[in-house]
Amino acid sequence: MTTPACFACSRTMNQDGESKLLNLAMLLDEAASFGHVVDRLAVQDVPWRIADELGGGVHWEPPLDLATPRIRWLLYTVIRAREEGLGQLHEETLNDMLAFEENH
Repeated sequence: MTTPACFACSRTMNQDGESKLLNLAMLLDEAASFGHVVDRLAVQDVPWRIADELGGGVHWEPPLDLATPRIRWLLYTVIRAREEGLGQLHEETLNDMLAFEENH
């Protein structure tokens, strides 16, 4: 059996991308110590902005799926959907996402 992984891109100060492969199970284990944020992010659908060249609009889905486990994390697309009025996002959910990202 393979260990679930998360492919992520981190940016340096000059905005050059650096790809990282994260162990998703470890990430979720670490996040579990961060209160109920993980549990809330696993049940709260958020608006994922779809690129215009892919048809535009939004796709609604929670950021985390604990059963699989799976993570969907392009926070800027959620923020863009909110800013463009494509989907309502509870302030608490946005704060949870920002806290999760900041601490991981």
